[in-house]
Amino acid sequence: ASVPDWTEERGVEAMARFRLALAINPAFAQGYNYLGQMLTEMEKPDQAIPLLRKAVGLRNGYIEAQLNLASALEMTGQPEEALTIYKSVLERMPKHVGILNSIGTILRNLGKMEESVEYFEKALALDPENVGTYYNLSRSKVGSDPKELDKMEKMFDDPRLNDNQKCSLHFTMGKVYDDNADFKKAFHHFKAGNDLDTREKSFYPRMHHINVSRLMSVFSKEFFDNHKG
Repeated sequence: ASVPDWTEERGVEAMARFRLALAINPAFAQGYNYLGQMLTEMEKPDQAIPLLRKAVGLRNGYIEAQLNLASALEMTGQPEEALTIYKSVLERMPKHVGILNSIGTILRNLGKMEESVEYFEKALALDPENVGTYYNLSRSKVGSDPKELDKMEKMFDDPRLNDNQKCSLHFTMGKVYDDNADFKKAFHHFKAGNDLDTREKSFYPRMHHINVSRLMSVFSKEFFDNHKG
């Protein structure tokens, strides 16, 4: 028999306690928020959204619940509503780097590249050493000016950077150098990033083959011919 995961076991116990608390006090906004947050982290955003909406409705200006709701909405393919929530919270917290990054990311995913760059640059103006923002920005524009490249290269000397941040910075530099057609440096950074990447690898050749076959069946020559312009 397999040994139950301790974290998952404690998570189930915590969820049961929150549900009990809500049964006792149905107006306990924090309970709905924490329960929704846990379900989102367990990759069950569809179940989380109604709970998070309840938390937002019960407590006026509940920013934590609003951000959790926006995150769950993103996961379920509802970026427009998530964007509205993030922008609403940003009005109250205009210097929140994380929210600026979230807005920029949604705009990029919606194909609004120029707008997304504006938000990432606002985030960098507030926190010029934010590795994650540099990564996001590199995904929204092609290339980078020499001064920006030099600044990012020097960030590797910062002893405060952990391996995850260095990994992200290497991938950022790889993308930028690739855009600038400096393929030797791009390969160096991509390899360095992969060497530091400790995330569980999730590449499955069979699923990759199925997904590519589906894309090819939909996005055929006829499809593009019928959608010119």
